[in-house]
Amino acid sequence: MFVLVGSLRPIELGICVPTTYGYPNRPDCPDGSRRPANRFFFDTLEHPRALQGTWVHSTPLRDPSGSSGVWRCVCGKAEVILKGATLADGRPIAVYQTGWPDLHVHASTYSSARICVEILRWAQCATPPDGHQAGKRITMQPDFVLIRNEVKTPNFDGRSRLDGLLFAGVPAMNSLESILLFCERPAVQGHLHRLERKMGEAEFPVVKQHFCSSSKTLMYGYTFPAVVKVGSAHAGAGKMKIMDHRQMSDFRSVLEMMPDEHCMVEPFIESQGDLRIQKIGTHYRAFKRIGLSGDWKTNTCTSVMDEIECTQRYRRWADAAAEMFGGLDILTVDAIIEADTGKELILEVNGTSSGLHPDKAQEDNGFIKDLLLEKMNAALCRTG
Repeated sequence: MFVLVGSLRPIELGICVPTTYGYPNRPDCPDGSRRPANRFFFDTLEHPRALQGTWVHSTPLRDPSGSSGVWRCVCGKAEVILKGATLADGRPIAVYQTGWPDLHVHASTYSSARICVEILRWAQCATPPDGHQAGKRITMQPDFVLIRNEVKTPNFDGRSRLDGLLFAGVPAMNSLESILLFCERPAVQGHLHRLERKMGEAEFPVVKQHFCSSSKTLMYGYTFPAVVKVGSAHAGAGKMKIMDHRQMSDFRSVLEMMPDEHCMVEPFIESQGDLRIQKIGTHYRAFKRIGLSGDWKTNTCTSVMDEIECTQRYRRWADAAAEMFGGLDILTVDAIIEADTGKELILEVNGTSSGLHPDKAQEDNGFIKDLLLEKMNAALCRTG
């Protein structure tokens, strides 16, 4: 999601969020977006066109100072979630929903406009604002940005678009700087290991990991079975279970064909279930997921998930992760529960692209809306 605001034009909010294909009746998207509930927990992207989002725009409302505003955001059906929302000074918000592949960013310090975003195509579940036709390209100047999907996936790398927003200094939730760092798994995992050293393994236990910059440095000789993760892909992509050093040698020969990709290795943990700790502003949730199909990648198979008590221990995990990269407004902490011992180990942290539980999506989107309005008012409204 992206939101942009200007002093002499409507306040515009841009949003980038995942949409899905092929499944009816997704709970958090009234037009029938398409993902079975039992696969939405970790928000996997199942189709190259899943990189979708929303930009929002509305009719400008002039105030006595001559400024006008519209804010835009995307979460499911963004214009429904944000319907009737205004900034603290009364300015309305316009929402444009699109995806990374369907926009171009132009930014310049020669012009007072600073930034111009060309939207090539609307997100599938988005309704164009008044005055715009579906299928028509538009040009807008975002005032604020909310991004609800991955910038970099195996199918598309949107970092050049993100770089343009960074160059123009567009305010966002989470910060654009943190979103850029979340494009690189080693940066995120390295910060988690620093938190473990600071807080102690008992308080903040993180799974052991080995990093190698290329196949030439893949000299792993620790616990087997092991899991290798190539690059910074999400949703089960680029991951393999390695049973012994012979398979690792074979894998190394495959990695040689990807000379620009790094690799991380961690012990395979036989689990009794996964945990996800969610934090949106000051609101916390905890979920437990159990796979049903027997696949070791439980985030890509059929599974059941239930909300559980968010204990103080889980809240401390989320609070510690929320300090990463200058602060995270939206995040989830993923952990695994060891089958034999019941020990809980943190696997990773996800930022603003974190998916929502379909049964809780309506309420959580409300929390996102409230937090977004708070951030937008702080960034775009005059005080005093």
